[in-house]
Amino acid sequence: MKRLMFGGSFNPVHNGHLHLLDALRRTVEPDRIMIIPTYLPVHKQVGSDFLDSEHRLAMCRLAFDGEDIEICDWEIAQGKPCYTVDTLSYLREQYPGDEWYLACGSDMFLSFESWKRYRDIYQMAVICAVSRGDELERMRAFAAEQAKWGMRCLLSEAAPYPMSSTAIRDRLRRGETAEDDLPPAVAEYIQTHRLYQEAL
Repeated sequence: MKRLMFGGSFNPVHNGHLHLLDALRRTVEPDRIMIIPTYLPVHKQVGSDFLDSEHRLAMCRLAFDGEDIEICDWEIAQGKPCYTVDTLSYLREQYPGDEWYLACGSDMFLSFESWKRYRDIYQMAVICAVSRGDELERMRAFAAEQAKWGMRCLLSEAAPYPMSSTAIRDRLRRGETAEDDLPPAVAEYIQTHRLYQEAL
């Protein structure tokens, strides 16, 4: 079975995440998709607008819909930052014999050498990335360079969908609307719970 792992802070889930997942779904054609919100990200500092796990998990359940999708709260349950190599190790133990694909955006893909035990990850999963802008040639060059360490990858040439959770949070904090960039159920959830508006 082919399984696609898609992790992130999802603070909040936005249409860019759905666009990335849709592109990778067409490229990988996975049997199952595992959405894994982090407890705390390990690659960046978080501010006071980083929502509790409860809210981010709820938004994931609202945004990602489909019979082939499973929302996995394993990292949240650990109660500490989790590295991808550890999460993949756990998942491979739970689903022995399955083939794993790891989703990431272009920024994380191009910084893969900074990931913990990144060469081990190369042996555990095919790295799947979607360009957010004009980085596709850089991504191809990086993939070719990393192949000497065993990287296997799939690069999507889907049209970029530039969007960031940071920009959405900033707009919400200023009292502006972000409904065009959010799944409707997520936009309603944020409004109902008055998220981000009072976070800072």
